[in-house]
Amino acid sequence: MKKFLKIVGVVVVVIITTFAILAFLMFNSISDTNEKAIPFIEESMPLVTTWNMDNFGELLTPETLQNLRSERGQKVITSLSRIGDLKSFKKPTFVKSTSSANSEGTGGKTAIYTVEAEFENGQGLFTFTLLESESGYLIHGIHLNSDFFMEQ
Repeated sequence: MKKFLKIVGVVVVVIITTFAILAFLMFNSISDTNEKAIPFIEESMPLVTTWNMDNFGELLTPETLQNLRSERGQKVITSLSRIGDLKSFKKPTFVKSTSSANSEGTGGKTAIYTVEAEFENGQGLFTFTLLESESGYLIHGIHLNSDFFMEQ
């Protein structure tokens, strides 16, 4: 009976230690991501909200840049610009981070953040999808949710 309890005790300690290590690694990963991504978003917000691709095109992934330069993308930018000039925004909030890899050697780390913002014509909530690059991060997706667009 004592041997059984020792085995159960060792298994419990191993499980707890494993969870503690995983929690520590996850916390470190989030801290590293925040350290790079939050300043990038804070610097990008004033550029993105000019709604002028010439001002923020270099901050986008090639796929996103191509999509926004298309006729449909230009319509989206024009529609978003109706919310007006950016007045202020809060600190970006981390949502989640994922890593991916494939046999072609592409993939990478993706981070998603939300940013509450106040515009000339109302409040909005940005969701930024960032893709890690050699130089830091690039914007892979931008979503702006606001009641202003429902009222129009």
